[in-house]
Amino acid sequence: MVTAAYSSGTPAHGVGAGNCVTTVCASANLEEAADKIVLSKTLDLAASCSSDNAVLLFDSIYDDMLGKLKARGGYVLSEDEKAKLQAVLWVDGHINAKVVAQPAEFIAGEAGFAIPDGTRFFIVPEVGYGKAYPFSGEKMSVTMALYRVAGMAEAVEMTNNIQAYQGMGHSCGIYTTDDNHVMQ
Repeated sequence: MVTAAYSSGTPAHGVGAGNCVTTVCASANLEEAADKIVLSKTLDLAASCSSDNAVLLFDSIYDDMLGKLKARGGYVLSEDEKAKLQAVLWVDGHINAKVVAQPAEFIAGEAGFAIPDGTRFFIVPEVGYGKAYPFSGEKMSVTMALYRVAGMAEAVEMTNNIQAYQGMGHSCGIYTTDDNHVMQ
């Protein structure tokens, strides 16, 4: 689509991979943040390039916020399920069109694992970024990478690293009441 727009003769603006990274700080309203993150991850089955692809949680609120995401239909994958999901999301290093914007039940079926009734999206605990950590990239599915960060400095560094891998110049978000965090 972008190639067609660029070669149409009409000026067009395009962007590379969307890979929105969202940080939730300790000062955030966690209920509101959870509601909005889940909406972002599930609206149109995450077909939008601005869907929250990676969520960074401050260590001090990690368990509480994870509980809120799970209560809203998030399912935390085991390491085995993570490997199976990875195999179905990417084929030969490219996003598998068959699972783009599909419900969690369909994707789990394709990957070969069962999920609880009411599962709306996948939560994949992650620690790294880049090619060796494909969940740090764009997924175009109801799959969210979840990171634990010590504080704002680590969140900024992780956001920059994730988006340098995929999504440079695209979107990021923050839930906080601390203006200093916003400015960072």
